[in-house]
Amino acid sequence: MLVGCFVTKLTRQDSELGAAKEANAVLQSRLDEFAERNEVLERDALALQKVKKDYDDKLTKLKLRYTKAEGEVIQLRGELSSTSGLQHSRIDDAVVEARDEMARGFAEKTSEIAGLRHCASGVIQSTMLTTCSRIYLPVVSAGAVEASVAVDDDVEVLDEDDVEVIDDDEDVED
Repeated sequence: MLVGCFVTKLTRQDSELGAAKEANAVLQSRLDEFAERNEVLERDALALQKVKKDYDDKLTKLKLRYTKAEGEVIQLRGELSSTSGLQHSRIDDAVVEARDEMARGFAEKTSEIAGLRHCASGVIQSTMLTTCSRIYLPVVSAGAVEASVAVDDDVEVLDEDDVEVIDDDEDVED
């Protein structure tokens, strides 16, 4: 019996060993599959790292370009501002110059007008004095005028507008 037990034990161990070998083969197969998947994932990871590195390099270049472009934008804004300031300055200078020219023109015209007024007032005053000295209008009272009209009957009226004086007395003084 001992041998029978031993054989049974061996058979059972053989069958357990066979089952273990089968399980080991299945596990080995799964391990191989995992190893293949791992290799594929490692290759994908390396490819992704390379792509990531490329994108990081591109991002760095874009950031550098952006920084340069931003610097250029700031520089151009500064130039535009200074150009705008220069234009404002030029416009202000032109306005000041135009105002000065208008003021000078106004002052010249005012001076010219004052001179003409002065000359005109002198001429007018001189003309008035000359006219007054040529025209002597004696001051006569109303009674004297009536007496003079009564005495002076030598005046004939031809028309309403024409008056003729007949001088009978040459001794009469004007």
